[in-house]
Amino acid sequence: MKDKNRQFELSEEVRLVLECSPRLEPCDEFKDADIDRCVRHLHEASCEQCLECFRQMNKDLITMKLLSNFKESNIH
Repeated sequence: MKDKNRQFELSEEVRLVLECSPRLEPCDEFKDADIDRCVRHLHEASCEQCLECFRQMNKDLITMKLLSNFKESNIH
C-alpha cells in the first residue's frame, strides 16, 4: 500500500518551498474563482492582495524549478 501512495507524494523541492513560503491568499471575492475571472479581476481592478499572491506563487514555482534542476544536475 505504501508504494501505491508514493506516486501522490510531493517532491522534496516542492515541500521545502511550500514550508518556507508565506501563506498568501487572493481576496475573498476571487478565492474560488476560475482563472479567467481572476485574470480579469487583476487586469481591471489591480487588486494588490491578489497581485501579491500571484507574485509569490510565481516566485515559488521558479524556486521549485531551480531546486529540481539543481538536484537533477547533481545526480548525473
